[in-house]
Amino acid sequence: MSQADGSFHAVNDTAATRQTAHDDVDRLKYRDWPGPADLLAGDVVYEMPQTRERVRGRDAFLRFTIDYPGDWYIRIRRAVADSRLAALWLDVRVGTRPSPSRTSRGRPGRGR
Repeated sequence: MSQADGSFHAVNDTAATRQTAHDDVDRLKYRDWPGPADLLAGDVVYEMPQTRERVRGRDAFLRFTIDYPGDWYIRIRRAVADSRLAALWLDVRVGTRPSPSRTSRGRPGRGR
């Protein structure tokens, strides 16, 4: 979005928001637990359409992820971002068995 001075802050902010969302998933993938805590919004919502489970809040999401059984793997299927928000469609695999995709929504980089 063009500013009075001719700059395009929203475009840069959107790219930064998208990158932050990708960084968040990388930290989860490598089990860097303090990293996601710093990046996740306090009101993040993690939805699992296949089981209709919903985890609300940063602390609940981290506990769910840390305690999840098995050797899981996560990758981004699709990321959508604007200057402030990001939504992710994730592919998750437990062991060698693929799991249906999961959705994660929140405001990356708006932690504590």
